[in-house]
Amino acid sequence: MTSLEQFQELYVRYRFQEQRLYYQRHRDEFADAQQQANLLAGLFMIAAGLASAAAAAGIVPKTLWVVLATTLPAVAGLGQALQRLYAYERVAKLYDDATRALTSVGPQPTFADPNHALAISSVAGYVTKIEQVFAKEQGQWGQLTAHLDAYTAEKRGGEGENG
Repeated sequence: MTSLEQFQELYVRYRFQEQRLYYQRHRDEFADAQQQANLLAGLFMIAAGLASAAAAAGIVPKTLWVVLATTLPAVAGLGQALQRLYAYERVAKLYDDATRALTSVGPQPTFADPNHALAISSVAGYVTKIEQVFAKEQGQWGQLTAHLDAYTAEKRGGEGENG
């Protein structure tokens, strides 16, 4: 096995495949977190509706049902606010976009003569495409944090005007 073939094998195994698996795991993790947050908020709202119905029906202790009917929607809202703060959906999309981009790079190059200049050029082009995907993914984090900073500044500005 030539040094070019060894490089390509190691690069694909330890850089490309490992990074793709990392993106896939994190995409799934954040997508699951998004679904769990939505489920919990929905359950809190259902519980609030049931507590409201129990309070309206006069089921004892009525005070407990009134307190639950008024506090559970606030808890659900807090959960949704935290979900937005952590940006589960956006982060999952960033990882999904990176995974798709890596998939679109295409198959690794094959060559008859690994010492030929065309073989070296093919491997270099393949590595460059993959590294461009990684660089683009890293750039997306800057856009995400800039968006979150702008959102936070907008909220602070709105509080200052009203408060």
